[in-house]
Amino acid sequence: MGDGEDNSDPGLDLDAEEITDSDADLDGRTDSSSDVPTMGKMSEEILDAAAELLQLLFELCITFMTEEFRDGQASSSTLVYYSGVLALRGTGETFRSAKLFTPILSSLIYIQRLLFLEYALPYKAYSRIGLERRPRYGQLERSNAVRLKYMVEGAMYPLAEF
Repeated sequence: MGDGEDNSDPGLDLDAEEITDSDADLDGRTDSSSDVPTMGKMSEEILDAAAELLQLLFELCITFMTEEFRDGQASSSTLVYYSGVLALRGTGETFRSAKLFTPILSSLIYIQRLLFLEYALPYKAYSRIGLERRPRYGQLERSNAVRLKYMVEGAMYPLAEF
């Protein structure tokens, strides 16, 4: 509105100094700092939700990586099946050449190794999925147990197949 226009609603003419903490809200309640979410409370809730989401995503990745083959068939694993889909080219009528598919497969292997390392020796506790923080002692035994079960040639898990 311009400076010369008359405002017909007297409620719109209030200055910020006229509004105090004792003024009532529109529904008749008084403003209380405990009722109004502050930026700190909201960001803390968002961080908590994000942390829980990341734990669930980590659990999903581990579930795919530790899915044992059924009847000894590698294609029964979701992750191995997915890697086969990644090998398709364009509309799916042909496969990528080895030169084009190798970097994709390398990426899958590298990411799985990193996730297995975190699974074997978690930097922090994952309470949502039941993983405790890595122990101060005996880390080699824990990492070897995971490596021998999931990562060696001949194991019936996706990383060994890749």
